[in-house]
Amino acid sequence: MLYQATRREPVDLIVFHDPAFQEPWYLLVPPDSATRVPTDLVVALYRQRRHIELTFRDWKTHLGIRGLRLAVDIAPRLERLLLALTVAYTLAVLLGAGPAARRVRADCEILRATPRHGTRRRLSALTVGILLLSLARFAALAARALTRLLTALARGLPAATLAVCPP
Repeated sequence: MLYQATRREPVDLIVFHDPAFQEPWYLLVPPDSATRVPTDLVVALYRQRRHIELTFRDWKTHLGIRGLRLAVDIAPRLERLLLALTVAYTLAVLLGAGPAARRVRADCEILRATPRHGTRRRLSALTVGILLLSLARFAALAARALTRLLTALARGLPAATLAVCPP
């Protein structure tokens, strides 16, 4: 099959229909990708992505951003949203650079064969923090790490001193 935007590109089409869904999913993937990534894994990865998109939609609803009319002053709501995202981002980076990051990296990271920019690591502190918070197998570790982090911040420790794992 050929996909055409600015130029024609060959793609494979995966049509997936779960009986629980009203409509099938149409997933475009690189040609011959089934030899590298099984179709069931592509569907599973898309299912995770879809879950994330729905979560963001829910966040927008709960934070009061969805469905706003121009007559409403959205600045206070956007300010709250930006503040919440900034706090979440900062906590995720600090968790991804903290002591719990070693376990996540050991379990999830595939090191580069040759160093790039002085390191063989592929995952950023943000990515490690997000993995720590989102993967069920790290739930207890994430709860302990987040409790320690928030306690340290509440005691007035500088955030920079809480990141002990080099990036």
